[in-house]
Amino acid sequence: MKRMLIVCAIFLLSITNVFAQTSISTFVRFPDNKLAGRSYKPMLAFARVDDVTYLTLKMIHPYNYNSFDSESRILIRFKDETVIKLPIHYEFGVFKNFDSSWNSSLNRFSDFYITDTLYDIPMGDITKLTSCKIIKIRVVQTNGDIDDYSIGEIYQNKLLIGLKESYQELMYLDRQRKVNNMDETF
Repeated sequence: MKRMLIVCAIFLLSITNVFAQTSISTFVRFPDNKLAGRSYKPMLAFARVDDVTYLTLKMIHPYNYNSFDSESRILIRFKDETVIKLPIHYEFGVFKNFDSSWNSSLNRFSDFYITDTLYDIPMGDITKLTSCKIIKIRVVQTNGDIDDYSIGEIYQNKLLIGLKESYQELMYLDRQRKVNNMDETF
């Protein structure tokens, strides 16, 4: 998990200009109701770049990178049947990374094609994401290719708590980053 946070931080730093200030929180897996294939499940986290908050999506596949374009978006359906639509922040680009590790149970290397994207998120949607249970997430990729993820009843509360903690961690990290940039604290 630490390695993924470092990779994502490098991603955010590399896609913004030299003077950008970046903070990123812990990723939350979804759907997480089965242990099998856990390494390849998508993850969400909150990120801040120059005091603007984004939702970041990490997709991991064993054979190929995910493809995103300027029309890509995330649709999130909540338990109260409301839906929010978050457009991709394509100006930052799409970050791709590759990792491989030895899997002793399979007696071979496992490959990880990692794709990170950022999505614009208004403050009202942040409140909704951190206060209402999610029942379905749709990731729209290049040319309208979609991945739908139904969130099981048992996992909905865990996802909500994870996103709430992710946002709180982001606010703490961002405050700490700002304090660290002040010479008066030396």
